[in-house]
Amino acid sequence: MQACLYAARCRTAELFHRRRLMKRFVAIGAIGLMSWTTAWAGDLQTTGSQNFNNANTNDIRISDKDIQPNNDPNMYGVLLNSNLTGDNADILNSTIYSPSADAIEINTTSGGFRGVKIIGNTLYGGEFGSSSSAGFSIGIAKGRDMTIVGNISKVSRNEALHIEDDQENITIGNNVFVDCMADGARILNRSAAQPVLLAGNIFVKHASSLHQGKGIYLVYDANGVLSKNVMTANRVTGFDIGLHAPSKVRFTFDNNLIEDCNVAISNGNGIIEGTTFVSDCPTLLTAGNGSVTDRIVSYTTPTTILNFNGTSGYAGATLKGFAFPLDLTSVSQGYATHEMFTLPKRLAGRITVHIINAYDQVFYSANVHWDGSTLTTTDVIKNTNGVFASPSLIRVDANNTLALKFYVATGRNIQTATVDFDGVYFAK
Repeated sequence: MQACLYAARCRTAELFHRRRLMKRFVAIGAIGLMSWTTAWAGDLQTTGSQNFNNANTNDIRISDKDIQPNNDPNMYGVLLNSNLTGDNADILNSTIYSPSADAIEINTTSGGFRGVKIIGNTLYGGEFGSSSSAGFSIGIAKGRDMTIVGNISKVSRNEALHIEDDQENITIGNNVFVDCMADGARILNRSAAQPVLLAGNIFVKHASSLHQGKGIYLVYDANGVLSKNVMTANRVTGFDIGLHAPSKVRFTFDNNLIEDCNVAISNGNGIIEGTTFVSDCPTLLTAGNGSVTDRIVSYTTPTTILNFNGTSGYAGATLKGFAFPLDLTSVSQGYATHEMFTLPKRLAGRITVHIINAYDQVFYSANVHWDGSTLTTTDVIKNTNGVFASPSLIRVDANNTLALKFYVATGRNIQTATVDFDGVYFAK
């Protein structure tokens, strides 16, 4: 009897709990969140454009919706517009589509709205439009206190991520932006704009416009360029330029990966702090007068280390370090010379070259100085094994390149060397 009463009480408690959950989810659905069916089956409720433009509007919540703009094909998916004031907007776990405008546009230019969370959405940004000021997956104009996390942009006609005006306190992390038909991200400056935190995002170029546009673009215009940004652990693939910073700007760009771009980094006149990793980028750096770029590590052999595009007669460009693999051919008995990279206007630092071919190895490390006419090496550390001996650095005059020369006692098929330089690579 006691067991039956206990079981009955358990069933009653379970029924009460289910009813309480039902009331909760029905209430949530009534204000635009999710229904009971949505919560358990994963279906999205289809709705039209979500536009907000009234003063004193708080606690906007959009969740688990399939947002399809209705009536006007130019309408935004979600728009927080210029007259909106208030606090707290959540845009969560929805599929948001705009045929010709922006999937999400935070256009709170009055500056009176704060607290926007854009989390876990699937976005389609205006792929069929023509306006140069629309076609973004996420557009931000004067947004304040914002976090943008875990979204997937399926396509964008213009830049997938657009940030402008006097925005402040914005963090963008762990988003995926694929099929970028133009740029990946554009960040514009205004007088009161604050630095942006961009971390753990992926930007992939659309196949129809491969090797065009910029992956991450710090725009320079009449308002200058936004400085002090922190960008880390992002991946940029398939653009003309991976990172484009065209003016005098200083910011952190560290532990990012740039792949399959014609130019990994373009640095106009700024200072870029941090190590960048690249692959399949023929030119590591294009740089202008007075620019300083920290370090670039390539997983593939580049064609050009630094292409100087500044004005003659002014300050040159500096790259503080680089590393890359060097594919070597077979070597015959005698001295072998392997060109590594073109010597710039000036070079000073330490270079380390390591060749490992089973038991046959070369390790060579030295301080190197090139003043434009004379190559000098000091503090040399070298070690050889097997059939290799007597490594040294030389200049190949015909090509103005720095090369590693060493003796081979018996012919070998060598695979790869690693080249690592830290110091000042100065082009002018």
